Amino acid sequence: AAEFRIYKVFIQERIQNETFRVCVCQVLQKTSNSEVGMLLLDQRDVWASEEGWLVFDLTATSTLWLVRPEQNLGLRLILEDSHGQRRNPRLAGLVTGREPNDKQPFLVIFFKSKEVRFRSTRSAHGQKGRQSNRSKAQRSSQDALRSAEAAAD
Repeated sequence: AAEFRIYKVFIQERIQNETFRVCVCQVLQKTSNSEVGMLLLDQRDVWASEEGWLVFDLTATSTLWLVRPEQNLGLRLILEDSHGQRRNPRLAGLVTGREPNDKQPFLVIFFKSKEVRFRSTRSAHGQKGRQSNRSKAQRSSQDALRSAEAAAD
């Protein structure tokens, strides 16, 4: 699973029951007429008086980006007012980049965890007491690499 999280602050200047639609889109490759295509990933209606983290599901897109990184052309955040007109996201109180670090937008990806089992290194029959040619550092780095590969599967 993957989630895009963006913080929304309370906006005093707006009417409290005013609503906005927040859309998160995947940027696609340019079309033949040089326009950038966009794919709507998730959307949410928010009140001007609302405050807190908004969470958008980006699981399908993050999976695509893991398999085909060249498809990662970014995300676009679109804000529309109640009349469908596009507006600046800051108008609705969305924190976009000038706020403190603890309120910055971010993407979180959750990976499946599998129990990873490795066969322990053993001496072959008849070679008892003989030292391995590999150092412990080499073995541990190879084990770490196997763990990372198994977790990615």
